[in-house]
Amino acid sequence: MQPKSTVEIKSEKIFVSVIFQNFDHSSDILDFFRCLFRWSSYLRITINSGVSTKKTIRMEMKTNSSRQIQIKICGLTKPDQALSCFEMGADLIGFNCWNGSSRYIVPEIISEIVSELPESARTVGIFVNESPDSINNIMKQTGMDLVQLHGDEALETCKKLEFPWFKAFRLSAKFKMSLIKHYKQETFLVDAFSKDHFGGSGRKIDIDIARKASGLGKMILAGGLTPENVEEAVKKVKPWAVDVCSGVESKPGIKDMRLVEKFIKKIIK
Repeated sequence: MQPKSTVEIKSEKIFVSVIFQNFDHSSDILDFFRCLFRWSSYLRITINSGVSTKKTIRMEMKTNSSRQIQIKICGLTKPDQALSCFEMGADLIGFNCWNGSSRYIVPEIISEIVSELPESARTVGIFVNESPDSINNIMKQTGMDLVQLHGDEALETCKKLEFPWFKAFRLSAKFKMSLIKHYKQETFLVDAFSKDHFGGSGRKIDIDIARKASGLGKMILAGGLTPENVEEAVKKVKPWAVDVCSGVESKPGIKDMRLVEKFIKKIIK
């Protein structure tokens, strides 16, 4: 009979005691709770494996349960940076699957990165005018969770997808808000309009136009967000989530982790 592992988690507000079986290593249990609880205060985790091994570990875990704004970090290309973004508090990790992007990485690399992330990390594939068959195949190959459509995809195309999806809209003064309703999705993304880029341009979105879309569902606000302006943008637009890419980079595809941390701390306080 396998020995049981008892885990006790204590903080000022919670006490949890769980008995596990079939965990081979203490690190398995720690990883489980690292994914399950991302508390902003310190937790004391005591692992009693079998009858002889006992270890207390002090660690800091961040939570997204006490905040309403979700955080999406987009354009990741490196496994260590993707993991760091998640551990800092990012809710969504985005990978560019459009080969016209300076942040494009092949499905094989995306698959490797996704496999190194905790299962609780939610991953997003960004596609631009790709065929439904190609999108479905890439999603299956990589193990990503969500599809972001950042091109001119028709609703008929979207309906052929086998994975949860949301549409991105590039806002300009001529944009018609009825187009968002046309796609009949609760979640959608708004970005700054650019005739030369499908996102990731760093161009700042028109806040006044974005505000008009904020009541149409779960809006993800993108478009030139940085650690310096995200707090004010959230106050004015009140989005469901914020999306940052170039605003936390040292160069396309390479994040400046100090900027990432600064950006996330503006949301998680």
